[in-house]
Amino acid sequence: MKQTMIATALAVSLLGATSCSSTRKAGSVIENDHMELSVAGEITAIENGKDGYTATIKEASGKEYLATISIVNLQKHGGQYKRYNVGDKISVKGPLWKDQEGKLHITVHEMK
Repeated sequence: MKQTMIATALAVSLLGATSCSSTRKAGSVIENDHMELSVAGEITAIENGKDGYTATIKEASGKEYLATISIVNLQKHGGQYKRYNVGDKISVKGPLWKDQEGKLHITVHEMK
């Protein structure tokens, strides 16, 4: 009985230690910091954040991306922060990742 409890505790701790080690952002399923994607389209929604905002960008093909535009991320990569509004055309570049709901996110490093 004692050995079964020890084996179960060991299995649970190993599972817990490995399940969170592959993602950087909470809730992300796929993340590839080496693959930068450029997206151009129209801003259809904006959600304000602490040091920037998240813009929903809709490409001409209809595909949507959630672009996190922050002062800190842009400064780290030599970009310049600019505030856009719903209806504006925008072009962004940065690493792509997908959340658990399948939504595509870009952490913006460059804006045009």
